[in-house]
Amino acid sequence: MSKAHILKAIQHNKPESRPLPDIPGFESSGMDIVQAFGSTSAQNGTRVVNAADFSDLESAVRTLFPEKGKIASTLPDLTSEVNLQNRAPDALVDVDVAVIGGQVGVAEHEAYAQIKIDDTGFGVFIAGPSKTADIEQSLVIGAQGARSLTIILI
Repeated sequence: MSKAHILKAIQHNKPESRPLPDIPGFESSGMDIVQAFGSTSAQNGTRVVNAADFSDLESAVRTLFPEKGKIASTLPDLTSEVNLQNRAPDALVDVDVAVIGGQVGVAEHEAYAQIKIDDTGFGVFIAGPSKTADIEQSLVIGAQGARSLTIILI
């Protein structure tokens, strides 16, 4: 069977498009969502700090990571010690701290209502260490996701 014949058969038997399901809302019911975010994050091994405790973002990062090696930053308020325009595969191998601006912080699922994927074209959720079901809900650092995560609330 030729490739063209297979592709034609696939296109002919393509299922009809269906609308995406509605995503239910998860209302916070009056709770302090910043506190809930911090609490949920802390339970999962993430450190959450308030930027108001520092004079600026630069001092916050330097204080939180005193033994830093190289810092890579996408933010204009923080000096990046790495040229992020360098696309070589090993350009980021010696980065110890990556500082990335976020648009949404998620304690549960409320971010779905705020995400506008058509505006950005790309999105990613970055999580701290995870609890894995296959090892009795133990907190395992480095098995999945980031080895550590610090969130600076501005």
